Amino acid sequence: RQLREGLAEVSVALNLDLREVQESLVEHAAMYAKSPEVLGGMLHLVFCLDLVGGWLKERDVQAAKQYQRLDSLEGSVADCGAKLEAVSAEVSFVGNALATAEAQPA
Repeated sequence: RQLREGLAEVSVALNLDLREVQESLVEHAAMYAKSPEVLGGMLHLVFCLDLVGGWLKERDVQAAKQYQRLDSLEGSVADCGAKLEAVSAEVSFVGNALATAEAQPA
C-alpha cells in the first residue's frame, strides 16, 4: 500500500503516467533483447502486472465497503450501549423505589 501511494505521489509530482512508463520500458527492452523469449517474458510480465493491479483495485473497493459496514456497526454498538445504560439506570431507580417502599411500614 505504501509503495502504491508513493508511486502515485511520484507520478503526480512528475506528471507521469506510470502505465506509459511501463510500456516504454518494455518497448526499449524489446529493442535490445536478442531473444524472442525475453520479449515474450516481458509482455507476460506486463499482463501479470495489469492483472495484479486490477486485483488490488478490487481489493481496495471491497476494503472500503467493509470499512463502511464497520462504521455502521460501530454506530449501532454505541447506540445499544447508550440504550443499555438508560435501561440500567431505570432498573436501579425502580429497585431503589421498591427497597424504599418495602422499608416503610404499611
